[in-house]
Amino acid sequence: RDLHSFPTRRSSDLTLLIPFAVRDLHLSSAQIGLAVGTGAVGALAGSVLAVPLTRRLGTGRVLILGSLVYAAALFAIPLAPRNHPWAACATIAAAEFVSGFGLMLNDINGLSLQQTVTPSAMLGRVSGASLAANYGARALAGLAAAAIGTQLGLAPAIALAAGVGVASVTILIASPVRTMRRLPRPPSPAQPDSSSPVSAGTLFSGSG
Repeated sequence: RDLHSFPTRRSSDLTLLIPFAVRDLHLSSAQIGLAVGTGAVGALAGSVLAVPLTRRLGTGRVLILGSLVYAAALFAIPLAPRNHPWAACATIAAAEFVSGFGLMLNDINGLSLQQTVTPSAMLGRVSGASLAANYGARALAGLAAAAIGTQLGLAPAIALAAGVGVASVTILIASPVRTMRRLPRPPSPAQPDSSSPVSAGTLFSGSG
């Protein structure tokens, strides 16, 4: 699955959102904090409803739905009213709430899938590699967003970041995840072969 496209998109969005809210929408620090903080409420709602939604719709559908909602909700931010700060604040808050909700649907199902299909002996290495790629991509996305925002303007750059996030969902739609109803069975740990001469020698090497 496209593990790193979503945090990359989110990093680019936040890089652009604050200057857009200050310069274009003229929001106060309190209004910005309220609007962005509403995303945490959406994330909490998503974490509560992720399991029942997954039971009803299936792992693959909820993973794709969450990914799509997470990215598409941010299209509303460039449409926020320019002359009405509280209306703009409400628009951003709604977008952040819906995006946070989708993020948890994506994260809970995506990380559960990753941990299920990864052999237990490799969980640490896979998680470490995933985090390294995740945070490395965020730094690069922030720099790219700043450059694009300077050239295109803040609102078009936010719309572009949301579009990239929506486009990345096609990776999931084209994958076997789309038809997955429930998590696959975890891989069985390798069992030692007791009939192997090496195993027998190892077993009795400390005797005597």
